Amino acid sequence: MLGFVKLKNARIFFQFMFIALFLTGCDTMHKPQSSSIPILPDPTLQKHSLPQKRQGEQTLVALLLPFSGSGQEVGKSIMDAAKLALFDLKAQNIILRPYDTGADANQVITQAENAIRDGVEVFLGPVFSQSTRAITALAQQANVPVLSLSNTPEIANRGIYPLGFNPGEQTKFLTEYLVEKGYKKIAILAPNTRYAQLAVESLKQGAHHATITREVYYDRSTTRFGEHVQSLLGIAPGHVPNPKDFMDAIFIPERADKLAQIVEVLAHQGVDFKNIKVFGPDILKEASASKEILLKGALFAAPDSVEREKFRKRFMDTYHYEPSEIATIAYDMIALITSFTKEGLKVSNEALTQKEGFNGIDGPFRLNVHGEVERRYAIFEVDQGAARIIVPPSRHF
Repeated sequence: MLGFVKLKNARIFFQFMFIALFLTGCDTMHKPQSSSIPILPDPTLQKHSLPQKRQGEQTLVALLLPFSGSGQEVGKSIMDAAKLALFDLKAQNIILRPYDTGADANQVITQAENAIRDGVEVFLGPVFSQSTRAITALAQQANVPVLSLSNTPEIANRGIYPLGFNPGEQTKFLTEYLVEKGYKKIAILAPNTRYAQLAVESLKQGAHHATITREVYYDRSTTRFGEHVQSLLGIAPGHVPNPKDFMDAIFIPERADKLAQIVEVLAHQGVDFKNIKVFGPDILKEASASKEILLKGALFAAPDSVEREKFRKRFMDTYHYEPSEIATIAYDMIALITSFTKEGLKVSNEALTQKEGFNGIDGPFRLNVHGEVERRYAIFEVDQGAARIIVPPSRHF
């Protein structure tokens, strides 16, 4: 069921409605699930003061988003998701005010300054990491939390929360699963992008009991992969090695179109994907739309798809277009803000960083005082044009 709930906290217990307006026609109470694994005290969270009580009846939320320029479609999708959450929750005491960031850093700063003068309590956005960096000092000085939609973990800071799906976190989780299943020899074929670099760094953190056998990187503009595949496999005139001798898994953090090309070249050079597992972070799920039989069995980590699909259908029925990938995050953030206001609490860093975390459309997530965001992911397997969950996400921290 599409919804959002605050998990039980040892110091403060929030009770509020589990969102089911458009699925059941009524609101249903949802109690936090207890964990059989004890939650150890986090020393970074022990000095929190209690969340502050509200002083006014209304909460002004700044939508610091690109409503013009190349990112305007994403900005519109995020705003529509936020409005949908307000409607579903009947949150009449929350006001959404859009501020167009465009694609200019100076415009982002100007709009953030305008929003602070207007008395906003929290920023939803920006979308991009450079825009988030541009307003970090300003937001911290004004003590206004920034719920950034970027997936760049380096921008995390006090009161600055990058909520986009982190490729590093996804990759580390997936690598640990593969190593546990006995995959000990891992090769890497990746573009030389920052996204891929984050993923590779996390792969190496998760591969404690495995060996990174080979690494080959290529320019992001590359469209032909024969030379890079031959380099990875060690193919030379008169020498054609057996890939199984030095790898049982290969990490390819690529988009579906290039991924299909790379896998086809690998197969042509003798890689048997019945014995060698292809895996990657969240973007590999785009391969699920491909009918390439060679991709069967590929693994990726992503949020549980059940609630996301319910949200997608709800969004489509309302707005008649596909939501952006990060629209669910916007919906979850408005649901979170609503939960605070219904409890008479200010949207503050103290409220946002409750150690047991929260649960939304994209599953459990938790924010800490350093701005870091932790999520729980499912593991999917590609199966002839579809993707199925083989490991469900943990429901607790």
